Amino acid sequence: MRTPHPEPISQLAGTRRVIETATKVTGPWWGDEGSSRVQHAWTADPGIARRLATGQAGYITAGGCTWVHIARPAPSPLTNPGGTSRPGPPVIITPPGTGQDQPRASAGVPLDDAFAPAA
Repeated sequence: MRTPHPEPISQLAGTRRVIETATKVTGPWWGDEGSSRVQHAWTADPGIARRLATGQAGYITAGGCTWVHIARPAPSPLTNPGGTSRPGPPVIITPPGTGQDQPRASAGVPLDDAFAPAA
């Protein structure tokens, strides 16, 4: 959404009403005098839209504008950046009951026994 001329987008988003307050400051202390007034402000601030970096955007809804930053996706650990190695041979898994079942390993508890209903 970064643009040198964000005013058309800000105009489409509209304005909202905000309270602008001014208070008298005397030295290091706040004074008792001041004033407040209702002012219209842009829903999508054009100054923020001009300063957006790569991956940043404004999400404009009827309720206002939210400025978000989209992170780049992490590179997949499965990709092969060099591209020099070839994939291994394909693994073929035959469905059970086709006559080509492999014998079960004897180590550990067979799954049929572990998940069988209690007698």
